[in-house]
Amino acid sequence: MKSCRSALVLLCYRGYLKKWIWLAVLLFFALHPLLAGNPDAESWAQKGATALATGDYAAAVNYFQRAVESDPGEVSYLVNLASAFIKAGQFTEGQHALEIGIPKFSDPAKQAQLWAALADLHVAWARSLKQKYAYEDAIRQYLAAFEIDKVRRPQSAGADLNNIGVIYKQGGNFEQAIRYYEQALDWHRKTNNRYAEAQTLDNIGQSYLSMGQFDKALAYFNEALPIRREVKDLRGEGVTLTNIAGVYMGKGQYDKAIEFFQKALPILHQAGSQDGEANALVMCL
Repeated sequence: MKSCRSALVLLCYRGYLKKWIWLAVLLFFALHPLLAGNPDAESWAQKGATALATGDYAAAVNYFQRAVESDPGEVSYLVNLASAFIKAGQFTEGQHALEIGIPKFSDPAKQAQLWAALADLHVAWARSLKQKYAYEDAIRQYLAAFEIDKVRRPQSAGADLNNIGVIYKQGGNFEQAIRYYEQALDWHRKTNNRYAEAQTLDNIGQSYLSMGQFDKALAYFNEALPIRREVKDLRGEGVTLTNIAGVYMGKGQYDKAIEFFQKALPILHQAGSQDGEANALVMCL
């Protein structure tokens, strides 16, 4: 103890302690901006968030680009930039920003965020193209999302394939729709997504119903119905019951059809599904 005090006195005497204190102070002020975050980047990001919320998407893109330039290591700025590009309808630019940015991050968690953002961008792009009736291009974007999701985010891979099935179904290509629905069904089962599993079973049934293959359609609807109930999807249950009624209508078994319409109506009403309720009423008449 005495020797420690002697050493401390010696350091003070030689001026070393004073020098170390000054060095510590200088280091603190030099590193403080890094430890506290980048104020310039945060300011740009806040402006970007405000612009995004008010619908000024061009400004939001500009502000988030500045935030990324000010602090390239903050993953949220790049994710928000991609969101701004999506809102602005600048999908190519958003894709480029993410693809350039992903290799710059070594942290697996940050990379996962960016891969998810890129998959979401492809899905948003596909929806935009679908609204413009550019179905083949929309399918390509859903496939691009699937290629990412099957590796990085398997719980979303089934939804990508299901969306492709919906496009083919709406275009009247029911056999191709069924092929994608069946692939989607496999992914939903792998990831134990019971809600989506029931929805996809119903989609397959609707495709067979549209093709006039009533027994196959009924088999899929009957498989979907207990899962709808299991996950407490009231609207989905009402839709499936309406579809079963549609099968019996197609087979000419009108009494049976009315029985299922009558089961569907109160459930759809309880679920607040006015469209489904109206559809069931029209079909019942």
